[in-house]
Amino acid sequence: MNEEFHNLPPDADAAFAKVFPRADELPWAVGVLTGSIELSLEQLTFLNHCAGSGSRPNSEPTYGHLAVHCLGTEGRDNQAAAVSLLPATPECRRLAGIIRRWQRVLGAAK
Repeated sequence: MNEEFHNLPPDADAAFAKVFPRADELPWAVGVLTGSIELSLEQLTFLNHCAGSGSRPNSEPTYGHLAVHCLGTEGRDNQAAAVSLLPATPECRRLAGIIRRWQRVLGAAK
């Protein structure tokens, strides 16, 4: 697990791992990041709660190859405007970047 997230509530990472159990599988995580795998309603709801819009505090949990990043909390009473899933490991970042570049190239060729 990424050490920069060690100051989160102790259950945030565990809850993320429960809702995203395949995040430790590199192909699955990259598929989510590149849009070829859609998130379930449960996963979308969890991300919404990470933004602070529910009873869960604003948090940025990580598990496997995925991490949650909260976007813009200013003026929102410590609630994020949105959250984003990001690569949590160098290998995931590299592979997702390669695939995204190819998606842009192939999309431009149409």
